[in-house]
Amino acid sequence: MLKKTIKNILIVIAFFLSFTAFFSAKWYIDVYGDIGFRSILFTLFSSMQGTAAELIYDWLLKGLLPSVLCTALLSVFYYLNLNIKKVLKKATCILLCISLWAYGIFVTGIPYFLIGNFSKTDIYDNYYVAPENTKITFPKQKQNLVYILLESMETTYFSEAEGGGLEENVIPRLYDLAKDNTNFSHNDGIGGWQFITNTSWTSAAIVAQTSGVPLTMPIRKTVPKANSNFLPSITTLSDILHQNGYTQTVMFGSIASYGGRQNYFAQHGTDKILDYSTAKKEGLIPEDYFVWWGMEDEKLFSYAKQEITQLANGDKPFSFTMLTADTHHIAGYTCPDCESKFDSKYKNVLSCSSNKVCEFVEWIKTQPFYENTTIVVIGDHLSMDAQFFKENMKSGYTRRVYNCFINPKATAKNPKNRCFTPMDIMPTTLAALGCEIEGERLGLGTNLFSKSPTLAEKLSLKKLKKEINKSSDYYIENFIK
Repeated sequence: MLKKTIKNILIVIAFFLSFTAFFSAKWYIDVYGDIGFRSILFTLFSSMQGTAAELIYDWLLKGLLPSVLCTALLSVFYYLNLNIKKVLKKATCILLCISLWAYGIFVTGIPYFLIGNFSKTDIYDNYYVAPENTKITFPKQKQNLVYILLESMETTYFSEAEGGGLEENVIPRLYDLAKDNTNFSHNDGIGGWQFITNTSWTSAAIVAQTSGVPLTMPIRKTVPKANSNFLPSITTLSDILHQNGYTQTVMFGSIASYGGRQNYFAQHGTDKILDYSTAKKEGLIPEDYFVWWGMEDEKLFSYAKQEITQLANGDKPFSFTMLTADTHHIAGYTCPDCESKFDSKYKNVLSCSSNKVCEFVEWIKTQPFYENTTIVVIGDHLSMDAQFFKENMKSGYTRRVYNCFINPKATAKNPKNRCFTPMDIMPTTLAALGCEIEGERLGLGTNLFSKSPTLAEKLSLKKLKKEINKSSDYYIENFIK
């Protein structure tokens, strides 16, 4: 009797796991889009602390609840004494479970992920340029850096007439900002880079933009744990600035430790890391305050002004990096300043974010330190709000990540019709600060202010994506150990 009960429980669990695999995979793709299985692993095993409650509730409603209901229905079918042969019922249930698992496995890109993990690449052996072994010459008057990472900011939000993917431009001020300053583009207009393997979520995007390599960690190290090393042996933009006397601050409106971000910056020369938690300690927000991912961008920009003013009053050049959050999926966060100009919540949030970012840039321009300050306004990755693009964008459009360099101390020789990746941003940022880079390359990246071809232009983007999906002994030995 006990043996039969255990068997029945295991069968129900098998049903439940199969439906969970199906509905969770469907939910993930509907919400995030096809951004790669490594991103899913990162999301699954990251601490849930600081995660927007809306995402958790959405999965409970669309992932867990239908799994429970369908498990109950299938269990009734399996155990109810229907006029169906037992062997036929078993075969039907087994086939259904296999189909559910197959859908979950293939739609999330597990085969592509596994092929990469069991394949080797020599791209780092052949093309990686170690910054620590490269001559980087800073100008005599060192330039300050304000690096504004915009959550999910794309050129897709421009109108079709302006090279975007929507009927109307919902971020016109950011469009004008890029048009009036330096923008690196895939075409003659305002553009950016498209989806690149292992750079498609925030932590991976930060790594790619600041180290010149994708976040292609071994499976066992896919998500750095609390206080663990995060690419401890790689030389990053923060390391280079630290070695050249910069005071550095990084700021998040969410909890900094999410996704290993705090470890990454702390272990690579950053002096101060400010976030939602430090904002509470400093009295910027009440102790019990929590909206969206922590605090909204309106408060983040106020915090940023306070910190930048303090940095500028110091006697060293400074670097200030911040990450916005209001435009995160699902549909973004509507703050009191958001207007109802457009027909969707996300469009209104994007429009509001565009205004706030540009107002912040204008504030910087009025400050006495601006003359010696370069501003980088850049998206972290493509938006994961898949449903928004299904409803608002024509099929066949290739989405791109936004970039804009303001007051650079370099002139772009070939900024348009380029094929580039977020790995090119580190040497490009240094060049924007007036640095001369021997050979114009760092990491897997190329200085876009120069005429030198990027790795994507040299190898083709398709081949580059394929290679960085593979495992590498060089990556493990030189960046992780």
